[in-house]
Amino acid sequence: MVSIAPTEKTLPSIDSPHKSNTIIRRLKIPVRLKAVPRIPYFAVILVAVVFFGFAGTKMFTGASNFPVSSEKLILPDEDSVQAALLAYLEPDDGADAEAAVGNLPPVPVSLKMSTYTVRTGDTIDRIAKRFGLRQDTLVSMNNLQGPQSVKPGIQLRIPNMDGISHKVRKGDSLLSIAKTYGADMTRLVDANNLEDGTITVGQSLFIPNARLASATMQNFYSVNFVWPVRGPISSPFGYRSNPFTGLRTYHSALDIAIPLGTKVKATRAGTVADTGYNSVFGNYIILKHSNGYQSLYGHLSTIGVREGQSVDQGAVIGNSGNTGESTGPHLHFSIFQNGKALDPRKFLK
Repeated sequence: MVSIAPTEKTLPSIDSPHKSNTIIRRLKIPVRLKAVPRIPYFAVILVAVVFFGFAGTKMFTGASNFPVSSEKLILPDEDSVQAALLAYLEPDDGADAEAAVGNLPPVPVSLKMSTYTVRTGDTIDRIAKRFGLRQDTLVSMNNLQGPQSVKPGIQLRIPNMDGISHKVRKGDSLLSIAKTYGADMTRLVDANNLEDGTITVGQSLFIPNARLASATMQNFYSVNFVWPVRGPISSPFGYRSNPFTGLRTYHSALDIAIPLGTKVKATRAGTVADTGYNSVFGNYIILKHSNGYQSLYGHLSTIGVREGQSVDQGAVIGNSGNTGESTGPHLHFSIFQNGKALDPRKFLK
């Protein structure tokens, strides 16, 4: 109950029969009012949060799940291979990345180096996220020439902070190096324990927080694919008249005419995502590469790899054939990036 302080109330003058003058009496009348109970604002807010949180949860849990299946990939037809590949791809290690980034220690002063042995399925991007580092830091510290350099079994040098390596050249000084990379002189000296400030030609220095040139990273990620087989193009990428229906349909691949049994090679290093038989593609292989690329090999006579196997660029993965919907021995070859069909001729060398 809320109490309100007494208020002063003035009454009109009263003529008294006992006194000749008018006496104005002021009476102080205490007034107490009962306040209406109010619901605290925080309680209203709490109820709203609980209600909308519950409604939002029901909305998301009721939505359709992303179509990832533990079963073999099913390719119902050529037009839907794009969606099938998207459905098959494994999600990125977002949880690992969040854990790594969310638990980063304070920025260190002195450089400390550890090692990491690359495992199957690792990419430069995943490794960098795991240790909370930028990709160019790992590229520079390990002198990596391309994504294909990151192979299972090799050991990578992992610094405890972002930065790149610099080899001291004739005429270099700490001041000129710091200016070149826009680095802080104090951090540069501390990271490399240069108490006396002396450097020598050929010495490797770590430049804290420096970055590789964009051109260097572009060269690192340059996409190089090789021809899986050599032969004339019997059907190009793009719209064409379907040889079975006569209808104008989109052909998301190159058809390469080759003799039956020709060795088919991996266009790029990667992992076998799936193998099997499909009524359209016949015996097929799908390879998963770095940076969201996939490649599809169809109408094979034999399959020479198994799911989950790592393959090098140029490795034989099977033999050409005439299985599925095929008018003759040839290889149906597709390249995708993040599920989008690309013209292989723009990538092959």
